Amino acid sequence: MQISKMMQRRFKAHGTKQNVKRRRKLKLEAMEERRLLAVVVDTFSDSIDPNDGVTSIREAINLAANTSGDDVVQVPAGTYYLNSPLNINDASGQLDLQSVGGVATLDASQATVADKRAIDVSAISHAAVAGFKLTGGSAGVGGAVFNQGELEILDSVLTDNAATYAGGAIFNTGALSVKDSVLKNNVASQGDGGGIRTIPNSSVEIIDSTLKDNAAGFNAGAIFAEDAMLSIVDSQIEDNDSGSAGGGVYAERGSSLSVLDSRIVNNSARYGGGGVFVYDSDVAVDGSALTGNETLEESGGAISLRGQSTATILDSNLSNNTSAIDGGAVFVNDSSVTIVDSRVNENESGSAGGGIYAEDLSTVDIQDTMIKFNETRYIGGAIFVYAVDLTIDDSGILGNSVWEFDAGGLAVLGNSTLQMTGSRVAANQAPNNAGGIMIENSFASIDQTDIASNVSHSGGGGIYIHNYSSVEISDSLIVDNSTYYAGGGLFSFDSSLEMDDSRVIENTVVYGDGGGASILGGSTAQIADTKFKNNETARHGGGIFFDGATLDLLDSRVDSNSAGTDGGGLAIMGGQATIVDSVLNNNISSYRGGAIYNEGSTEIVNSNLMFNQANLHGGAVFNAATGVIDISDSFFKANETIYSRLGTAIYNDEGGVLVLDANTTFKDQRFIAIYYA
Repeated sequence: MQISKMMQRRFKAHGTKQNVKRRRKLKLEAMEERRLLAVVVDTFSDSIDPNDGVTSIREAINLAANTSGDDVVQVPAGTYYLNSPLNINDASGQLDLQSVGGVATLDASQATVADKRAIDVSAISHAAVAGFKLTGGSAGVGGAVFNQGELEILDSVLTDNAATYAGGAIFNTGALSVKDSVLKNNVASQGDGGGIRTIPNSSVEIIDSTLKDNAAGFNAGAIFAEDAMLSIVDSQIEDNDSGSAGGGVYAERGSSLSVLDSRIVNNSARYGGGGVFVYDSDVAVDGSALTGNETLEESGGAISLRGQSTATILDSNLSNNTSAIDGGAVFVNDSSVTIVDSRVNENESGSAGGGIYAEDLSTVDIQDTMIKFNETRYIGGAIFVYAVDLTIDDSGILGNSVWEFDAGGLAVLGNSTLQMTGSRVAANQAPNNAGGIMIENSFASIDQTDIASNVSHSGGGGIYIHNYSSVEISDSLIVDNSTYYAGGGLFSFDSSLEMDDSRVIENTVVYGDGGGASILGGSTAQIADTKFKNNETARHGGGIFFDGATLDLLDSRVDSNSAGTDGGGLAIMGGQATIVDSVLNNNISSYRGGAIYNEGSTEIVNSNLMFNQANLHGGAVFNAATGVIDISDSFFKANETIYSRLGTAIYNDEGGVLVLDANTTFKDQRFIAIYYA
C-alpha cells in the first residue's frame, strides 16, 4: 500500500496573518497496494486557494477525492462556517472525516446557497464522519446532511437544523449508519422526518444514539422510513413530535423496522402512533420500552399498526402511554401483532381499549404478558377487539378499568374469536356490564383460566356473554366476582354456553339475580363436571338463575349457595332445564326453594338433594304454579324449612305439575316432606 501524507503544518486560526504562500508538497510512502491519504486541516476558512499555504476542510475533501484509495481528513476542534455544503464525491475508497482535539463544528447558517446544509454525500461515495457537531443547516430536504452513498456518522451531534419538506437533520437515499450520536432539535417544518427521512430501497441503522426533541410538520418526529430497512439498537427516541402520525418513528410501504434494546419514550403525534406508526410494513421490537408516548386526536399511544402490517413485540415494556381515542398502547387495524413476555401497563385511551385495540380482520397473539392497570372511557379497559382473531396464553389481565360503560378487562365483539389458555383475568372493573370479560356476537374458548375479583355494576361481574355468542369454558375458575343486578360470576343472554370441569365459587349479586350465573333470553347452556359453590344473590338463584331456552346440568355440584328470596341453588324461571347425575347440597333461600325454585319445565335424574334449606316452603324444591318438574332416580336427605312444616323436601304450588317416580327416595325429612298446595 502506498501512503500519501500531507506534511502537517502548524494550525492557523481563521483570520490570523498567513505565512508566505507556498505550494503543498505530497509525500508518498510505500505500504501495500492501495494508497491512503491523510490530510490535516489547518484553517477555519472555507476557501479554495492552492497558493495560500493552508488547507481548508473543503480543499482536504477535494484532495482526497482526487487521490485513489482510502483517505482520512483530520479536522481540529473549533467552528467552521461553511459557504456551501461539503461535497463528498469519491469512488476510489472510503473517506474518513475525523475531528481531533475536541469537537469540530460545521455551521451552515452563514452559507450563501439555497441549500445551507453541512454535507452532501454522492451515490458513489463511502464516507464516515466522526466527532463533529453539524448545526445551523436549512434546506428543502436534509437540513444537515444529504446522503446518497454509504455514510457512517459517529460520535457526533446534529442539532438545530431544518428542512422544509423532509429530513430535518438527514435526508437519506443510500445506506446510513448513525452510531454514538445525538440528533436534537431538528425540524422538517412542512413534511416528514424531523430527524431523518429515508426513501425506498435505502437503509438506516441507529446504534447507541439519541434522537431527541425533533419535530415534523407532518409524519415522523424523529425518523421516517418508506420501503426501507430501519434498525434501531441500544438507542433512545424521545420527546419528538409530529403534526400527523408517528411521533417517534414512521414506517410505511414495505419497510422493515427493528427496535432492539432501545427506548421510544415521551413522543407525541397529533393522530396515530404516538411512539411508532407502521403502515404496510413489518416491525420487530425486542427488549425495548415504548413508554410515555401520546396521540392528541387519534389512536395508538405507543404503536399504531395499519394496512396489513405485522409486528412482533418481545420482552418489552409498553406502559404509561395515552391515546385520545382507541388503544392507549397498541392500535391494530387490518394487521397482525404478537406480544410475548412483555408488559402493557398503566396506559389510557379516550374511547376503547385502554391497553390494546384491534379491529377489521386483525390477528392478535398475546403470550406470557401482563396487561395491568390500563383505563379507558367506554369499553375494554385492557383490550378491545372487533372482527379479530385473539389468542391469549399464560397472561394476566389485571386491575384494568372502564370509566363509563362495559368490559373492565377484555371486550371481544363483532364476530371475533378468542382463544384463552392458562391466564388470569382479575380485579378489573366496569360501571355497567362485564367486570372481567365481554363476549358479544363472537366465539370464545377459555381454558385453564382464572376469572377472579372482577366487578361490574349491572351484569356479569366475571364474564358477560351476549348477542348470539358461543362460549366454551373448561378447567377454569370463576371466583369472587360481583355485580349489582345479574350474574355475579357469569351472565349469558341469547348465546350458547358450554362449561366443563370448572368451578364457579364465591361470586355475588348485590341487588338482583344469579350469584354464580344468569342465563337468559334464548341462551342454551350445557354445564358438566362443574361446581357452583358459596355464591350468593340478593334475589333469585344463588348458584344459577335460568330464564333461557335450555339448561343441561350434568355431573355437577351446586353447593352452599344462597338467595335472598327464591332458589338458593337454582332459580329456573322458564325454558327447559335438565339436571342429571348432580348433587345439590347445603343451599339456602330466604323464601322458597332451598335448592331449586322452578317456574319452567325441569327434569331431575339420578341426583342428590341434601341439607338444603328454605325459610318458608320447599326445603329442597319449590315448584311454582307455572312449573313442570319431573324427578326420577334421585335422593332427598335432611332438607328443611324454617318457618313452615309444609314441603320440607318438595313444595308443589297450586297449578304446578310434579311427576315423582318410585325410585326417588327421601331420608331424614321432617314434618311434611312433599306438599301439594
